[in-house]
Amino acid sequence: MAKMLEVQLSDKKIKIASRWKGNNLAVHAPIRNGKVQRERAYWVITHVQSGLVAAIMFSVNNAIKVAREWDSLFDEFDSNKPRQWVMRDDWIKVVDLAGC
Repeated sequence: MAKMLEVQLSDKKIKIASRWKGNNLAVHAPIRNGKVQRERAYWVITHVQSGLVAAIMFSVNNAIKVAREWDSLFDEFDSNKPRQWVMRDDWIKVVDLAGC
């Protein structure tokens, strides 16, 4: 059974099933107009605590691999101060290399 995840939309939060969920990051199908898209051309990595998107990737396998490797590194992430996160530049490079 998939672990549920609360995702922040522009006007509300919704609960959806995740493909993989760690302590800080989760991978799930994209959402459009408040609904999960069945045509999965890409996958989303979301920060669990804030429900905000951390990355978008074209491969579910890459998304899960990156999310697993980085899950513990997001312990120190503060969604109120994302630009001050010490791992920010490294995260951007990893996401770019993984196929975002």
